[in-house]
Amino acid sequence: MILEGNVVARADNTGVLTVAPPLENVVYRGNFWDADPVGHDDPPAGVTYEGNVTIGDERELNAATAAIRSRAGLLRPRPGSRSGGA
Repeated sequence: MILEGNVVARADNTGVLTVAPPLENVVYRGNFWDADPVGHDDPPAGVTYEGNVTIGDERELNAATAAIRSRAGLLRPRPGSRSGGA
């Protein structure tokens, strides 16, 4: 699984890379975090952690991720939603 180009903020807990059973074939690439994931400094063998950025200040995080956040959401409205689905 590849998790790329995301913004991870205000989660109940930070991400955890070291879990049991261990993650396998997981790539975290080019994501922005408001707190370092547990295990980021020494990812387990099945995890690739590259090009990620941690920005603790909410204003700086919002500014740095404005383009990602502007594209976030559904590609098309769900039927019956307030955003215009039939």
